[in-house]
Amino acid sequence: MGGEAEKRAEEYCAYFDDKLRFVGARVAQIPQEKRRRLFYVRGPRSQNTQNRFGYVYWIGILAGAHMVVGDTPLAANGPANMEDILFWDPEVIIVGRQYGVDLVNDDPRWRTVSAVRGGEVHPSPAGVFYWDGGPESVLMMLFIAKTLYPALFPDLDLEAEIKTFYARFYRFALTDDQARQILRGRSPDGSRFMPINN
Repeated sequence: MGGEAEKRAEEYCAYFDDKLRFVGARVAQIPQEKRRRLFYVRGPRSQNTQNRFGYVYWIGILAGAHMVVGDTPLAANGPANMEDILFWDPEVIIVGRQYGVDLVNDDPRWRTVSAVRGGEVHPSPAGVFYWDGGPESVLMMLFIAKTLYPALFPDLDLEAEIKTFYARFYRFALTDDQARQILRGRSPDGSRFMPINN
């Protein structure tokens, strides 16, 4: 690789660093004990998550989340113990890989969890690839920060940011509707499909 590819890679790294500074400066105001408790559902089961070596774990930390799995010994993308989840009592849950939020909301074991009771179970966005890894994970950091702390990010327009990212790095001009679909984690036909064992 070289030439244009190297230049674009440097541009991407500069963009990531800029967004990291932007988010970091704001979430730095939040004391550790007041950071919102976040659980990421990796699927295909509601208890499957990423451990502390997973990408979303660190993106969540950068976005100001208290990632409830912490140092709990878990297999990569493996299930957390339901008793642990109930003890952690996440305030916010993000359901990734285009699984539906009903994976959590329709499971009676989750009904007492704060995120479920408070309507804070959110679908993860998804674009060219899932946002739990790959180039669009920088957008996942922005999404988590805005989802957890909307009052800290009133000027962060996620749809506009997605359009800017696609134009800059994919050389593709998204329509407003396409940006909205990506933010909702929906396929071009508007569905949020549920991949099997992915």
